Amino acid sequence: MNKKIVSLIGIVFLVGACAGLLIGKTILESKPESNVTEKANISKLKKENEALQKEVRKADESVKELPKQSYSNEEMKGLDARATDFIKAYFNTKSNETDKAMEAAGKFMTEKGKQTILPFAKSSSEEMVVTVSPYLSNNFVRFDSVVGTAEVMSFSIIKSQVNQDQPVSAKYLLRLSLEKNETEWLVDDLTIVTINQDLPSTYYP
Repeated sequence: MNKKIVSLIGIVFLVGACAGLLIGKTILESKPESNVTEKANISKLKKENEALQKEVRKADESVKELPKQSYSNEEMKGLDARATDFIKAYFNTKSNETDKAMEAAGKFMTEKGKQTILPFAKSSSEEMVVTVSPYLSNNFVRFDSVVGTAEVMSFSIIKSQVNQDQPVSAKYLLRLSLEKNETEWLVDDLTIVTINQDLPSTYYP
């Protein structure tokens, strides 16, 4: 009986030893495979990171190559002068001769502007003729040279005279939208707002 028990214990130890050897072998064999997989993943991540960095650098270079907004004095003065030329041509008119004013102002307008901007104080009456002339204008310019658009807010005083009556003046806020073609700025849209309240003198020349 004791011999049988000893034999069984010996067999158990032998089986355990064999199992241990098999497990160890499996671990040793699988470890190189996991190392290879890990190295492959790391290599893949490095390549992806390098590709991403290249894309970022490429994007940065593209942004640097974009023309920046130009707020040069020359451009500002040009827009100010163009707005003033348009205002003088557009508002220097008589109610029965607005076609002449629109023709003169048309030199400073886009094709769209010529179609959408209406004459100022137009009337077919010969008995009551309103003579209009710009008196003063103070322009505030904002533009984007990249897009090629600009906006001029002009606080203007316009004089008008009915027949031979005493001339009167009125304050207007003019909003001019301009677009730049290859060589010059042109008026694309005009909004006229009558100002019925006093504004600080700094808004007017």
